[in-house]
Amino acid sequence: MSRLSATFARLQNEGRQGLVSYVVAGDPSPSGTVGLLHQLVAAGADILEVGVPFSDPMAEGSVIQKGARARAGEWHVIAGCFRHRHRISTR
Repeated sequence: MSRLSATFARLQNEGRQGLVSYVVAGDPSPSGTVGLLHQLVAAGADILEVGVPFSDPMAEGSVIQKGARARAGEWHVIAGCFRHRHRISTR
């Protein structure tokens, strides 16, 4: 069973809905993203979604558009988030 499936199964067994939080990778900064993700988990987030920034996020809301545009083209940001993924996913 994947971690995502396990989380949904746990939520169902607990009889509650889950909190899914979304952030744009690298926003406000690469190290800031990692810290923000830890804070979201501490605040009760059940699932974290980290979005890859891209240059034309037309279908997104204004907050996600701003974060994506600020980091679009900064591929080192995405690589850094993948490098730090284990620091987040093991908690």
